[in-house]
Formats: sequence, C-alpha cells, structure tokens
Amino acid sequence: MKGYQVGDQQRQAQKKRSALLNAQQIYAQGGDATPELRKEGMFDEASQYEQLAEGRKKQQLTQSLGAKLNAGDLPGAQSEAYGAGDIDLGSKIGEMSANLSAEQRAKASQTMSWLGQNVVNLKNVPPQNRLQAATDLLKQAGLSEDPKVMTALQQAAADGKITDEEIDRFRMSALSIAEQFKVEQGARRIDVMRERNNSREPAADPLEDDQNPDAFPDDVVH
Repeated sequence: MKGYQVGDQQRQAQKKRSALLNAQQIYAQGGDATPELRKEGMFDEASQYEQLAEGRKKQQLTQSLGAKLNAGDLPGAQSEAYGAGDIDLGSKIGEMSANLSAEQRAKASQTMSWLGQNVVNLKNVPPQNRLQAATDLLKQAGLSEDPKVMTALQQAAADGKITDEEIDRFRMSALSIAEQFKVEQGARRIDVMRERNNSREPAADPLEDDQNPDAFPDDVVH
C-alpha cells in the first residue's frame, strides 16, 4: 500500500512537471497556458500565468498604439484601444484627436489668413521675379516644404499665371479658406461639447405634478 502511494505521488509530481513544461512552451508561443495547468489542479500556477499573459497583452497594446500614434493614426489607435477593452485610454486618444484637429485647423486658418494679407505684395514685384518672391512668401508661411504646393507654384509660373489678376484671385480664395477653417473649427467644438453632454447620465425625471406631493398645499395632502 505504501509503495502504491509513493508511486502515485511520483506520477502526480511527474504530471505536474509535464504540465509546467507544456505551459511554458504554450506561453512562449503566445498561447494561453492556463487550461493545461487548471486541468492538473495547479490553480496558483495558472493564476501566475494569467498575470504574465495580462502584462504581455498590455505591453503589446502599448507598442502597437505607440506605433500608430507616432504615425499619426489616431483613429486607428483609438479603435484598437476600444477593441482591447481599454475604454478610458480610447476616450483619451479621442480627446487627443479632437484637440489635434482643432490645433491643425487653427494653424491652417492663420496660415491662409496671413497669405491672403501678404500675397498682394507680389504685385509690386516685376513678373520675371515673382516666382522667387512667391517662393520666399511660402517659405515664410511654412509651406515651402510641401512638394504639392511648390509644384503648383512652379507650374503657375511656367504657365505665366502669376499675374495681378491671379494674385487677387488667390488672395480672395485664401481669405475664404481661412474663414471656412474658422467656421469648421467652431462647428467641431460644438460637436465635442454635444458628445460630452450626451455621454453624461441623464438626470432623473422629476415627478409629474399629480405625483409630486410638494405640488399641492399641505392641507390637501393626507
């Protein structure tokens, strides 16, 4: 009997060692190691692997979100955070996205407004020198690094379109765009305020007058 008990203990110990080895391999391959351990009644070890898996999951999420945020993919980062069940982080990324959008619109509005006010100075420059002057103007506005902008300017110069009439037309367009950015920025702020208000829990509806004792004189309420 004693020999049987010792043999059984050895078999149980061997099964637990095998379960631990299998769990280690499963975890190393990115799998869930806990079922193997729970099957052998190793609940403490299963809990430890759960904690390890949770930590790895958070680390992977952090790395993935960091890559998306560095690439400027705020919507993708927010969606991934929500998909991972991190509602608080998803909300914070959404607020970041809204603020960044507002900053971008404000900057774009300022840039276009500045161009609209200063582009008229090109009319005082001889036609043969207007390309360089326009390039300097765009550099001051912080747009000279944009290849699309520079290509459009060079094409306009090649087509002989940096004329007084085109300068006036561009001025009106720039000011119009600047104003539109301001309008969109204001609309965005309103949308954000509405989203925040809608996210709040609605207040409890007050009792109707015929249900509210305070709505009647004391001598009527019994």
